[in-house]
Amino acid sequence: SDIHGNAVNLQRIVDFKNEYSTYFDDVVCSGDLVAYRSADGMSFWNGVSGAEDILICIGNHDALADPSGYDWTQITTQAEQYAAYIAPYYTNWGLSSDVSSGLTYWYKDYSESGIRLICLNCMLSGTDDAAQQTWFQSALSGAKTAGYTVVIMTHCPITGATAIPSNWTNRDRND
Repeated sequence: SDIHGNAVNLQRIVDFKNEYSTYFDDVVCSGDLVAYRSADGMSFWNGVSGAEDILICIGNHDALADPSGYDWTQITTQAEQYAAYIAPYYTNWGLSSDVSSGLTYWYKDYSESGIRLICLNCMLSGTDDAAQQTWFQSALSGAKTAGYTVVIMTHCPITGATAIPSNWTNRDRND
């Protein structure tokens, strides 16, 4: 998460993925791909071979459209987010849900492990958010029916949700 347009850090992630890929199925970036706002673009991402296989979740900076500051009322549409962050890459991801209709949330089933990874877009509002909530309920129901354990990924808590602290650590920490 929070690469913020840094191609060097992205290359480190791809290198890690390539070296240790026998130990995991996928690498996920849970948002804030761009340097500051969506208009900064993904040219840095496209310049790192192997980055196209990293699963993407939308972060607040990825949706930020306002060039004058952190005005979170000025966000890109879901269609713009889809075109920038999902459409160029999703065919590499092997998703179980269909995103070709312009959705910025998705899930992927790992049937051998019995896991469903669900990505939610924390930056949706109004009818887009209502549609995501309906879709989410269906994705959870389908996972329960299949007997899957669910892992939910989002950049930050959805409005009204409560965050639960995690014991995950950065691999570069010395403590």
